Amino acid sequence: MIRPGGYVYYIASPDNFTQRYLYRSRLDGTGEAERVSPANMAGQHSYQISADAKYAIHSFENASTPRRISLINLTTHSEIKLMEDNAGLKNKMAELALPPKEFFKVDIGELLLDAWMIKPKNFDAAKKYPVIFHVYGEPAGSTVQDNWGTGDNLWHHYLANELNCIVISIDNRGTRVPRGRAFRKSIYRQIGLLAADDQAAAAKKIMATYSFIDPAHTGIWGWSGGGQMSLHCIFRHGDIFKTAIAVAFVADQTLYDNIYQERYMGLPDDNKEGYREGSPITHAKKLNRQPADHAWHG
Repeated sequence: MIRPGGYVYYIASPDNFTQRYLYRSRLDGTGEAERVSPANMAGQHSYQISADAKYAIHSFENASTPRRISLINLTTHSEIKLMEDNAGLKNKMAELALPPKEFFKVDIGELLLDAWMIKPKNFDAAKKYPVIFHVYGEPAGSTVQDNWGTGDNLWHHYLANELNCIVISIDNRGTRVPRGRAFRKSIYRQIGLLAADDQAAAAKKIMATYSFIDPAHTGIWGWSGGGQMSLHCIFRHGDIFKTAIAVAFVADQTLYDNIYQERYMGLPDDNKEGYREGSPITHAKKLNRQPADHAWHG
């Protein structure tokens, strides 16, 4: 947004793609980009800025801090009035004594991917744990964000504790994160293909890196685009993923909402191979599951 004073204000995060900060740059192109959000508030920021750029309604959150909303002096980023800090919610969550969500990076050779991991309460690094990967993977969203997100967080903490397993999520190339044009455009006309390959490469790297993960017991699950991605992973990368749960998935891309699908895939007549190869049903015949050598019980 352009504001008085010769500046344009925008949200960016050049150093940590799981976070969001307010920056400003001079309209005449001189000088360097200036970060407005405080350095001691790591996480995600959003702003409603006044017409004169002197004040703003500021929202802040991260994986351990529920949304905090206040009126601020934007020039100094000092708080004028606290509007909501969700202290009650934070205290209730603290009573559960859940292990923190751990953010980390995965080197798949071509680039580093962002990921997070949730461990069970009774985690013991000397033991082996099955792992459940949670995936979305399409360009409309991102799962690896340093935000509050209690819905997915609580569900995955529940899975980790009830099943005594590790839950991991990875943002593959193309997901909605501020990593530049090449990262975002890499999946154009090949939804489900490069993304699933990234998920498999990252999962393989993670299993080789962490000795407490049992590679014989690995699963993946996702909803909508994540359901489609789960099917691609189990059909095309069954050597890595041993089971999959696909919810509300798209089996054939030619049968989905054209507003969404054509935005990222082009027209079906112009990209017949992409639509065919990007449809999980094309690869269903590759599924070849053998009984596990031993069962796992959570």
